[in-house]
Amino acid sequence: MIFRQHLDGINRSRLGRREGICAATVERYFQRGLGRQFGEWHSRRCPQVLGIDEHFFTRRNGDATTLCDLRNHKIYDVVLGRSELSLQAYFQKAEGKAEVRLVCMDLASNYRSLVRLHFPNARIVADRFHVIRLINHHFLACWRDIDGIGAKNRGLLSLMRRHRHNLRADQQLRLAAYLAEHPVLETICRFKQRLCNLLLNKHRTRKQCQHLVPRVSEPSTSCVRPGWLNWSSSARLSLSLVRRDRIYVAIYPQQRHHRRLPQQNGAPSTGKLMASATSKITDSE
Repeated sequence: MIFRQHLDGINRSRLGRREGICAATVERYFQRGLGRQFGEWHSRRCPQVLGIDEHFFTRRNGDATTLCDLRNHKIYDVVLGRSELSLQAYFQKAEGKAEVRLVCMDLASNYRSLVRLHFPNARIVADRFHVIRLINHHFLACWRDIDGIGAKNRGLLSLMRRHRHNLRADQQLRLAAYLAEHPVLETICRFKQRLCNLLLNKHRTRKQCQHLVPRVSEPSTSCVRPGWLNWSSSARLSLSLVRRDRIYVAIYPQQRHHRRLPQQNGAPSTGKLMASATSKITDSE
């Protein structure tokens, strides 16, 4: 009764005078009622499909980590901090960790380490937004290696970052004219566009995804030019790291968009990831 009245907006002093108790007792009853209600809403066992993401909390406390039940589209819990040290105690006390099957998150290495340690049966699923952003990040670094002057042009930079279907006719002509002067970059850019279009396939069943995986996971080097051999080996190394770390592209909706480039720890720092331009992605678009 006291919990409900205080929750409806009656302040502690007025409610205490009405019930003949002090304000501190009203607060204690209210906190006890919140704990009881939270226990009814919140399941103690971890969800089978778990989403992990960080967000800014306060200047004093820093970042917080949000845990989501992606199957039921609910917030599971919010934990202060995002480092391994700050989250270690929370995950040690979590129940039902062996029942978690999928963990969808970004490419931060601290979260991957925690998932491998506390969720041994879970498969790590990389959020689609972060995978595409990582591809664009390495493509722009590769572009700077090929044409450092053109990479500083803001107009061209805007065109390179967009998807092909988001470009107007005049913008496509301008981009095509620039790429015609740099045939190597044109091939790499075409490969990047196909790879991003492949990753934009959403709401696919498991069988449909199995037909899409070979198009990105098995790059071919049969037509690689001699000057691209080091770039192609770098691309194969990056793809092998992705497969070894059990990171898969998410089939679930992305959790949120970051305004800043997230840390891509664990991924190769080279800017030549996109140079495997002769993958099995065909020109039939």
